[in-house]
Amino acid sequence: MSRVTKPKHKLCRRLGSCIWSMDKCPSVKKAYPPGQHGFTRSKLTPYGTLLLEKQHLKAFYWLGERQFSTYFKEAKRLKGRTGDNLMALLEKRVDSVLYRSGLTSTIWQAKQVTSHGGVLVNGKKVDRSGFIVRTGDVVSIKSSLFAKDSYKVMIIEKSSVVPYLSVDYKKGEVSLVSNPQRDEIPLTVNPDLIVEFYAK
Repeated sequence: MSRVTKPKHKLCRRLGSCIWSMDKCPSVKKAYPPGQHGFTRSKLTPYGTLLLEKQHLKAFYWLGERQFSTYFKEAKRLKGRTGDNLMALLEKRVDSVLYRSGLTSTIWQAKQVTSHGGVLVNGKKVDRSGFIVRTGDVVSIKSSLFAKDSYKVMIIEKSSVVPYLSVDYKKGEVSLVSNPQRDEIPLTVNPDLIVEFYAK
């Protein structure tokens, strides 16, 4: 599995906005690339616009280029609109499910907890953050980890979660109740532009 080790806030500034909606992200005040010539960045070309959209989506899920390309190929193979399939696949990653549910406060915490063996899917340990959760699966935090106060401070109990998830914060469990639909996913990314990028 490839690892992405780029500075997070620097990446946000390069893409022109905070990818993860963090209030303290420098891109909130400086929505332009870092460096001497960042503020005077020239207007994007049509290709640059497509590339930026792909980079934005790839960065949100913190994926490498090879990983992202693999998901795109799988989305293209499935029935339906490729862009919608791509978004659904990425949202069904176990790290995405944990992050969306609030059982971890960031996507990086979700990846770390998973890789350290702290996540179960239907009672079985899963240590790959790219594991695809299926409709009806129950993702839970290992009881010994969930009982620790040091873990509980990472939980963000949300008054409402995305429609395709059902969360039990007392048990540390989240279920995928339906396949994520494009209009249900809280991301301001146009996957059709990404499909167009790969078509070139």
